[in-house]
Amino acid sequence: MADEAAERLLAKLLDRWERRTDTTMRRVTLSISGRDGADYFAISGERRERLHATLRNAAQVGAVDLEWGRFEATHELKRLVLKDGNALAVFLGRSLMSKAVADLDKKIEPLLTNAAHSWIADAYRDARARWLRGLPVCRLSPTNNAEDIIRLFVAFKTVSEQSHSGMDMRTFSARILGDSKAMERLQIAFTRMWCDHHALEPITPTDLFATLGLEKVPQPVLLRGKLKSGASDLSALRPFVGLPGEGLAALHLNEVPSYILTIENLASFQRHCREIDDEGLILFSSGFPNPSVQAMLRRLDAEIPPSIQFFHWGDTDVRGIEILAFVASLCPSRTVKAHLMDRSPWQGERRATGRELKALDRITQTKTAASSLARRVMEDGIPCDFEQENHDPAPAAF
Repeated sequence: MADEAAERLLAKLLDRWERRTDTTMRRVTLSISGRDGADYFAISGERRERLHATLRNAAQVGAVDLEWGRFEATHELKRLVLKDGNALAVFLGRSLMSKAVADLDKKIEPLLTNAAHSWIADAYRDARARWLRGLPVCRLSPTNNAEDIIRLFVAFKTVSEQSHSGMDMRTFSARILGDSKAMERLQIAFTRMWCDHHALEPITPTDLFATLGLEKVPQPVLLRGKLKSGASDLSALRPFVGLPGEGLAALHLNEVPSYILTIENLASFQRHCREIDDEGLILFSSGFPNPSVQAMLRRLDAEIPPSIQFFHWGDTDVRGIEILAFVASLCPSRTVKAHLMDRSPWQGERRATGRELKALDRITQTKTAASSLARRVMEDGIPCDFEQENHDPAPAAF
């Protein structure tokens, strides 16, 4: 029976060989006297002999050479030297990374050939280069996670082509990926690679999936205004009405609203709708707006006269400012103003982290109301009262 500590030593040696970038490099070794030998020196007696026996078996099949100590230390192993990487992989019952990647190539290639978006091929090329150096990508490796890697790239292709419309996360996972929990398992890898290849600052999987329409349990879209859907007049439904996202496309205005306001937080949305009685069109964005709300905002921006002002009310932390910038990007024909977000006095509670500063710096390059808020947070810090629930609703200031 093979000794586990011996197999770990051999696996380290094989990993080192597979990470080579130059196949002509000098011999691959593993020194037992260094930190790689912690397992070796942690055992003794009969257990040490079992470890030696497993290593001698590996040497007998031509996978490694063993270098022993001299004089009184001839019974102690000093170094493992790789003799044949392929033989060592067979001995360990492990697929070589190069073979695993080659097998994966055959399954991924049809996806890349038919993908309409070149970034997917770029993402696979970058991941492939890391795998061939023996490095995982978002904790995924072809030797252990080949099927999930295939699911990941199928998901990239499907979402990029907008073929997931109308599916929640579980339905998408079951119908498209053949595993109802696949996207939950892959959400971190999906988010990191999507952001990396779309020049996006890192955001949470929840936020990204909301913008893509892959929510686990899609919620009704909440709104208030003088609206109708077909022959149904929704204007009298107060304080607000909830509709499935698909129903927004059928909405039309009974009359032009006095203003349009998106609100990030549910409690603030409900308070505004109950306490501010005016002719504004109010939309709950639920953080980053989902595709249905995005489409409605684009339509309103195109159809409503430029004299009608758009506002957004959200938290005044980095995420809230990112949401404001995102909403502004959906309305290119006008400026989306910040509502109750730029306050005085501004009492900074903490400085932005390095990652937050990168996101804020990117926002300062945009010509939106978010840019001035981003600069203020960079200079004065995140305010202690950044959560919008700390502030009472107020009419939009024109």
